[in-house]
Amino acid sequence: MVRETKRDAVMAEAILDAVKRTGGRVRVSFNHRYAPFRSQIKEILISGAIGDILSVDFHWLINTVHGADYFRRWHGNTSISGGVMVHRATHPFDLVNWWLSDMPVTVTATGKRDVYTPAMAKLS
Repeated sequence: MVRETKRDAVMAEAILDAVKRTGGRVRVSFNHRYAPFRSQIKEILISGAIGDILSVDFHWLINTVHGADYFRRWHGNTSISGGVMVHRATHPFDLVNWWLSDMPVTVTATGKRDVYTPAMAKLS
């Protein structure tokens, strides 16, 4: 873990150096927030139009072609991405937290890799 932390620090410094050198900007963000329909969901929820949100049951379904594509790109390399489940799971959690302007008290999840596997990437 220490080796990973040092590599991450070096990579972060390289990004900051590029910003200083070029005068550019860097932003870390969750890109799923910027789809217009997702912003509309947030507006509806915070307006109170549907009342108080007491519980969330959120399902994120991805077709097999798109899901398998993660294994063909950098996401499938667990040494730099944390793996497909780590990468994919961040987006739904971020959206729900952002929509509700809140953080969960309890999270329960189940899952298995029946569809999105390295073998599936070779078939698509």
